[in-house]
Amino acid sequence: MPGGPASHRSVAREQIKEHVLSSRTRKSREPREPRKPAGLDGAAFQELARAVYHHRSLSQGKISPAQIDRILECARCTPSVANRQPWLLANSNGDAAHGLLLELARNPDAFEDFFAAHPGTHFVRDLHSAGALIVVLGQRSEPFWRESCLLVTHQILMAATAEGLAARAVLPKSPNALAQKIRVPDEYLAFMLVLLGHAGELEHTSGTLKKVSDLSVPLKTEAKTD
Repeated sequence: MPGGPASHRSVAREQIKEHVLSSRTRKSREPREPRKPAGLDGAAFQELARAVYHHRSLSQGKISPAQIDRILECARCTPSVANRQPWLLANSNGDAAHGLLLELARNPDAFEDFFAAHPGTHFVRDLHSAGALIVVLGQRSEPFWRESCLLVTHQILMAATAEGLAARAVLPKSPNALAQKIRVPDEYLAFMLVLLGHAGELEHTSGTLKKVSDLSVPLKTEAKTD
């Protein structure tokens, strides 16, 4: 029967469809304001960047779960190749995994198998003093996973500095063996260990850093010849 419920539903669908299409057309024609990220101004970010330097040692001190959560949130926002985010962040705040890594670091044979740091360095002492650590795990099946994991590692270092913490990044010697030891999914490799703690003895690098003029060169292209 004309004008029945089915007819009304059909008209309603057409009206909704027309509204959606016209809305899309309107939006596509309207100029969009560029999105400006809200955050630190240039001067404040420069101060943060200058604060990220090598710490000769870490001092013992408690790191709150809220600090770890904020660091992980900053890591989550890290840009990655094709937005694939090919990482897992295994974090330890004084738990058994931390103790396992410390045990490995104290064992001369295990040290050589698992860690790229030299036994004579401060690594073992730092691992003992670290209030927490984050293991950056890369998904090996993803393209450019190493490059993306390098980006997220740097973001963690910056976020830790913003929290007033000291951080040290340590390369594992055998990414696959370390990943198996700490029992992570098979498709992931241990890319980097980031030790988090409070600053102990500092090594200031401001006097040894190169100048911008020494690091910056203009791009040049070869002139075309006939």
